[in-house]
Amino acid sequence: MGELTNTGLEVLVGGYPVRTGNFTWDLSVNIAKNKNKLVELIEDLETYTFSTTNFGNVIVQATVGGEYGEIWGTEHKKTPAGDIVVDATGRPQASEEKVLLGNYQPDVTGGIYNRLTYRGISLGALIDFRIGGEVFSGTDAGLDATGVSTRTLAYRDGITVDGMVNTGTAEEPIYEPNTLQVTGQDYWGAVSDIASNYIYSQTNVRLRELTLIYSLPGSVLGDFFIKGV
Repeated sequence: MGELTNTGLEVLVGGYPVRTGNFTWDLSVNIAKNKNKLVELIEDLETYTFSTTNFGNVIVQATVGGEYGEIWGTEHKKTPAGDIVVDATGRPQASEEKVLLGNYQPDVTGGIYNRLTYRGISLGALIDFRIGGEVFSGTDAGLDATGVSTRTLAYRDGITVDGMVNTGTAEEPIYEPNTLQVTGQDYWGAVSDIASNYIYSQTNVRLRELTLIYSLPGSVLGDFFIKGV
């Protein structure tokens, strides 16, 4: 199939910041980072698409020289000066070519575990985190396209997009300020077809686990065959 290299580092540090006769604080921290690169593919291929969406404007692929898990999709079509381009009816246009919008793989992952123990009571909490990485939300795009998302409440009376319209030709464009108003339905229908509008960061911190444990004293069990509850 090809050659993919991975280099990474994982660190686990743990200990007891506080430890007395009746109280113990147990703490551990785990951090991991991985970096990959697609070196080559068979048959002199430069890209390999391994995931597509129901939206033709987004694919997930690996590119030689790039990383596994790249998200490629359309963005707003723009003039050389960076202004948004609208079509002859005033609707935003998507770029003809797909561009690199992100990568679904995180930059760093890890977790922090704390456990506080006092006599027979133990309180534990696991917090994990993911830093970096992007995701495409087809759900948001679909909701906008059908006009049922909260954001589509905007422009119900129409909107004149702040952009430029090409009054020349594709080969020799002449850009002039847009003055045409479009309906909210037309606007959101066009916007929902531009993938870059629906790329979100996957960075998050979560409380993964919370436990409260109580152990009965050994004196309560006595000579019972069960030694711990």
